[in-house]
Amino acid sequence: MSGSLIDGVRLLQHAIAEGHAIIPPPGDRVASWPAFAKPVVDAWQAASDNLQSTIVTYREQVTGVVKRLLAAVAKTSIGVLQFILSIIIAGVILVYADKGGVTLRRIFIKIGGARGAEYAKLSEVTVRNVVKGILGVAVIQTLLSGIGFAVVGLPAAGLWTFLCLLFAIIQVGVGPIMIPVMIYMFSTADTTTAVIFMIWGIFVLISDNFLKPILLGRGAPVPMLVVFLGAIGGFIVRGFIGLFLGAVILSVGYKLFVAWMADKEAQSDEKLEQT
Repeated sequence: MSGSLIDGVRLLQHAIAEGHAIIPPPGDRVASWPAFAKPVVDAWQAASDNLQSTIVTYREQVTGVVKRLLAAVAKTSIGVLQFILSIIIAGVILVYADKGGVTLRRIFIKIGGARGAEYAKLSEVTVRNVVKGILGVAVIQTLLSGIGFAVVGLPAAGLWTFLCLLFAIIQVGVGPIMIPVMIYMFSTADTTTAVIFMIWGIFVLISDNFLKPILLGRGAPVPMLVVFLGAIGGFIVRGFIGLFLGAVILSVGYKLFVAWMADKEAQSDEKLEQT
């Protein structure tokens, strides 16, 4: 994915330098589309023309942005290696999970007092929910999307796959990428390929409806805004691996803060009742 992602950004950079269309205009096959699809075709054509004229006008600025994007993507490759290394380290830690869990609970109790054990359990549940129910589903949907893109030979498949991962983690879903790709396939590919990809794409879009109930454990999930800010902030600060770290860290911090505030309010109410 990293190699394809870099190739996709380079393809984007080359297209801007040569003045080629970033969003390809509708193909000849759209002429045979039914009348109700005309608004979609018109919007597609307008987006292609407007974006192209904007890029021509501000080519130097856009080229600078793409160069910085290419540098960020190069760091993403390092992030993938860090991600693999983190899995290896996690596997080593997992061997001592029971002893480590007891130690961490003692630390929570030492810091949080009588409610420390409850905070430790809350942290555990939050991490499991976010990792499995949010990050896990996002990774599965991204892999399924990437497989579909690769099979149909979508240009810059790695770039679109990475965007699917980003949108899936921040809980927007893969729809903003998958739906336009479906329309693009009907415009450029043969009918059989386009229909098969559409079926695959619909399956990917609805997969979270049955994946989340399976993978999401008990306990209230954190708000979407918390995951969004954690993922985006983590990506800005730590690159690819920050997508995962940021979402987990901010989610745990949010749940602990809410529990701490609720505990303080309960103590205040008890004091008022006593007085």
